Amino acid sequence: MENIALERIIKVEKDQLIYQDDRGDYASIDLLSCANSYKAQDVLRNNINPSYDRSLRCIGERYFGNDCAYFELYNIGHVRFVIKMKSTLWKRLLDKINWNWRRKYFNQFYSFQKMLNSAGYTTLDLT
Repeated sequence: MENIALERIIKVEKDQLIYQDDRGDYASIDLLSCANSYKAQDVLRNNINPSYDRSLRCIGERYFGNDCAYFELYNIGHVRFVIKMKSTLWKRLLDKINWNWRRKYFNQFYSFQKMLNSAGYTTLDLT
């Protein structure tokens, strides 16, 4: 599985996600292919009717936790877009007093989810 920083996503178009790879080149992911892969796995895993229809097509999974957040897209090789959140001594102290230092990261995370939704796609929330 390939891990890519979420900041490298450039845009989400109708059926395509465009991002910058580690070499600095532009790369793309076919979202319709991800939706078909996810649907095939969902049909096998949950033994459901393959002709079901959803208004938003699911293309993978998302998770927002204490130390990391990610979107895993069910592309041919599963691609994971990650946000690494450093937990320092200062941030652990902020956790003790219930100060939400992860808000900046969550805004970035949610912004990408909104981009997917506007293109007609979604991800399954594992949080």
